[in-house]
Amino acid sequence: MKKIKFSGWLSVVLLAMVVLSSCDDKSVDTVIRTKSVASVDTDRDETHGYLIEGGVKIAKVELGNVWFWIAPNDTTVVDEINLAHTKLDKAKAVVRDSINVEDNGVKARVYTYRQTFEDKYNLYLKQGYIEWKEAVFFYKEKVYWVTPANAAIDWVSVKTAAVGREKSLAYTLCTSDYKLSFLGKELRQEQGLKTLATESTDELVSVEKTGEKFEILTYDSNNNPKTARSTIYVQSHWSISGLHRDTLSVLLNVRSYAPARDEKVLSSFDIQTKTHSVGTASKYGNRQDGVFSIEQYRQLQTLKNTLFDKVITYEYEKPTVVYCGKTFEMPWRAFTAISDGGATLTAMSASGGYDRKLYAHTATATYDGKPVKNVAETVLKVKQATPTITDEGLDWVDGNTTKSWIKIKTGNQTETKSINLKNKIMAPSKVTKIIASWSITRKAAQKGSKKLVNTQTSGDFQVKTYETPYTVGNNFFTLEFTLQHQEAVYTPMSHTMRHAEYNITSDSFTTSALSDVQNSGKTYERKSYTHSISGTFLEHAVSSSAQAELWVEKQGEERETPHWLGNPVSALYSRVPDPTYFLDNNQNAKFVDMIVFEYEHGLVVCPEGVVKKSGNTLDSHYIFAFDATNASKYGVKQCIHASWSNSNAQKKYSAAYYDSRTYPSPATISINNGLWSWAGKGWTKSITVQSQHANVMEIGVEVTPTPTTQSYHINGGKITIEYCKNNNRKDRTDTSLDLR
Repeated sequence: MKKIKFSGWLSVVLLAMVVLSSCDDKSVDTVIRTKSVASVDTDRDETHGYLIEGGVKIAKVELGNVWFWIAPNDTTVVDEINLAHTKLDKAKAVVRDSINVEDNGVKARVYTYRQTFEDKYNLYLKQGYIEWKEAVFFYKEKVYWVTPANAAIDWVSVKTAAVGREKSLAYTLCTSDYKLSFLGKELRQEQGLKTLATESTDELVSVEKTGEKFEILTYDSNNNPKTARSTIYVQSHWSISGLHRDTLSVLLNVRSYAPARDEKVLSSFDIQTKTHSVGTASKYGNRQDGVFSIEQYRQLQTLKNTLFDKVITYEYEKPTVVYCGKTFEMPWRAFTAISDGGATLTAMSASGGYDRKLYAHTATATYDGKPVKNVAETVLKVKQATPTITDEGLDWVDGNTTKSWIKIKTGNQTETKSINLKNKIMAPSKVTKIIASWSITRKAAQKGSKKLVNTQTSGDFQVKTYETPYTVGNNFFTLEFTLQHQEAVYTPMSHTMRHAEYNITSDSFTTSALSDVQNSGKTYERKSYTHSISGTFLEHAVSSSAQAELWVEKQGEERETPHWLGNPVSALYSRVPDPTYFLDNNQNAKFVDMIVFEYEHGLVVCPEGVVKKSGNTLDSHYIFAFDATNASKYGVKQCIHASWSNSNAQKKYSAAYYDSRTYPSPATISINNGLWSWAGKGWTKSITVQSQHANVMEIGVEVTPTPTTQSYHINGGKITIEYCKNNNRKDRTDTSLDLR
């Protein structure tokens, strides 16, 4: 911080001084309350004030804490000693002086505040004052007051003690205690002294000490004694007033401490403790506490090792007091049984290219019979050697565990690092399958690519879990096994550890008979199915099995629909133009009945409501697959859609291929509010027909087949539709297909 001259920013300073010019009639709290609120902030501690921007201290000023002054001790003759405190009068704080400063390019002004006070008693008056500093920063054309010190003084107590006689005067020392606060907390206590004298012909006959007491009052953070109280009991005998008894006590400071933790760079951690030594206590200072004179003593203990020394410091005090003109020694204690408690060396994490260990040397002692313990610490640092991997391997632990390891040499030391890796084969859950026959043939197995499913950290290792699908099966269904293994990286050296993966070399299946089962009115033969895989993992044999239960409809029962169609879904009746009549004659078509049975994977159509068969099986010309694969595989047509219309706009039709000719396909014709419908796979066509053409087209007046003139139901694998033939409500019939 440096003093500066002001020029261009003088107007800003003058503005701040206008605010402060009224400090003689305002308290300091009122002045400080004008702090700006912005992204910039301020703070202070016991020594400095700071300007903060974005959480970073960008400038500071020196402020210090509170300075205390009180009038020195003097003597006043009074008639008698009957001291009573009246009050502490405090004036308002005023600015005594100010200076301009600058830090890091930021200008500031530091003000010194003084608050005077009068401490009033019935027998005398003591005057004094306290002083402290406040500051303001001028930054980016704004004023920022530093956090106020909130300095304050308060009266605590006054005590009196007889201090002797001289000729006809008897002297009494009055000691007043004051509490100083700073930054919202009690900082310290100060004292003010005043001597009162009384005229007396009372002569001192004798004075003596009648007893003493010593006690420890407080302990520090290490649980070592911090303060103690020394007390003596005295009495004086006077020619007139007779016997007087007094108790004299003073607080003593006790301190023992080790040096702050330090660091030392060494060539190795080879360090051994040696004998310790304890020096002679020596006086290093004096202090006065009222009528008490206190000598301060220090004693040093040196803890030695083969590389360096550590010094433990012990400090204590010896008090004396003058009472009625006679000096008395008060009780005190020195540290005793000062001993070497030994040293320990503890590993620490490496940092900055150094291996580290904490050297902790313990010293013990006693004070007034209480244990004292201090620990001197040094961080030992040894330059790290470059580690190298000298060997590595992968060991079998059990069927689900391998241990991957490396040997690392650093300097003259070799250590082994290892990680357990997990592996397993996960078989699919047991399934039940209905198949067409017991002609089961194995399909070639397929091994997929491994996929990362999890990453986790385990100590110095990063462990990754991979899963690989392995699919086996037959001509009816497939089963998928999951091969799981782990891989690891030793992260401090980015080294990929050795690992193993499954090598599946064969798979096969077996079946065994189970009892028959009834389901939905049908009888099924059952067999248990076991598909096994086998191979190696780290040259050890491994295997796993998947289970299934297979059903085949019992031989001897007819089945009208092919198995690939799947289960029945719905059935629909409608009236459609007769394709032969319409296409050949190119005139108004006659309408015929059409039944459509919908299954999971295709359709079966029945012109005139008749199920067309070739021998005991359905005619493939009337079966349609929903996708090209099934159509090609089973020799049927794919259910596709097209549209056609003639020159008469009143007649429009949609068509679908179900054999070599074009036939009407899913469509909707609206007549008045009636509905004429056709079934299809996710596709319909709406056609509007003039109502007067209904009879001409032989559709009939009532053209709504759903729901009043038809219904269907499914029982087990059989689907049955009931409908009114030729759209005649009185001519009801039904058509059925079975899936067994």
